[in-house]
Amino acid sequence: MTKIVSSLREAILRLGSVILSFERIYGVKLSYSTGFVNFSRLRATENLLELEKLAVVLKKTVYEKYNIPIITIKTENMDYIIDGHHRAYVKYLLNYKGISAYRIEFSDYMSRASYDIRGLRTIETGEELPEEYTPWKAVVKLIEYYRKLYGGEVKLKKVRVSIDFLVPTQKYVEKNKLEKEYDVRHEKIAPIVCLEYEGKYYILDGHIRSLKAKLQGEKEIDVLVLIPKVPVTPGVVRTCIISGLRSLNDVEVIEA
Repeated sequence: MTKIVSSLREAILRLGSVILSFERIYGVKLSYSTGFVNFSRLRATENLLELEKLAVVLKKTVYEKYNIPIITIKTENMDYIIDGHHRAYVKYLLNYKGISAYRIEFSDYMSRASYDIRGLRTIETGEELPEEYTPWKAVVKLIEYYRKLYGGEVKLKKVRVSIDFLVPTQKYVEKNKLEKEYDVRHEKIAPIVCLEYEGKYYILDGHIRSLKAKLQGEKEIDVLVLIPKVPVTPGVVRTCIISGLRSLNDVEVIEA
């Protein structure tokens, strides 16, 4: 499975290794500080991130309080990410202002590569992940799809909403899938992903989980909401209006 930094101890060991490498390469003595770096001064040093690793980090950040500092090189005007691109990008997607970092002081450093974190892209490596991470890959793909569709930033936030505010974007769900045994209170295993528009939450992924929650008497549920930077009327809203879909009451259960 994809390897991620799992503890502060591991992060500190990486920090020591990075400092030692830079001291040998540049012939200087370096020190570091711990602090918070705003995304406005953070620069990536690679522009392609593994989709599979991003899915793992996203799930752990949203539901497991995963919060390991990244490692940067601090200059006068910028902090360049040396380790922790996936962690930084996930925090950016979740609309954080910045991220905690171990900042190596190196004022004369000039990075060979420098990228705006807003423009990072993903690449699918084909690595197999446990099934629990498959929906999180879909979340990242949805973000990228809507980013291309709307031509701007798309962020993500977790909110708890009333079941009555969920609007389906498909008319039918299969009975055999609805009867599958799992507890909807553990929706973190496979998040419900929505677009918000005028106080309603239009389901992009998670119709079965949403309907099962309603049938089991749940009043509220956690959802992940995509937030386009540019205000738009999503096409799914128009489709729902035309199709007469206004709430989960309009979903029909059919035989497979």
